[in-house]
Amino acid sequence: MDASLRAWKLPTWSPAQARLQFAKLGLTERAGTFDRYFAAPGEKAMAYSRTKKHFRYWFGTDTLALARESALRECRKAAPDCVIAFENDRAMLPD
Repeated sequence: MDASLRAWKLPTWSPAQARLQFAKLGLTERAGTFDRYFAAPGEKAMAYSRTKKHFRYWFGTDTLALARESALRECRKAAPDCVIAFENDRAMLPD
């Protein structure tokens, strides 16, 4: 979706902006995965654990609630402190 938005010169996150947000979370080693999150279609959410520097995302769902629930469920398999970091392209964590 983001590639289409860029082609039409409509607002979206650039790869540089995505990498900057990823770096703020301390996850610079997997920046390519973060780029793929922003390019993923449909409703999407990313859950993140501050203590384990672990994240999981879910995309392509019909509702944001389902994407959020699925991302949290998968993230919490590895870390109990997972919270939603992004809903679609909107950052949810305070700076």
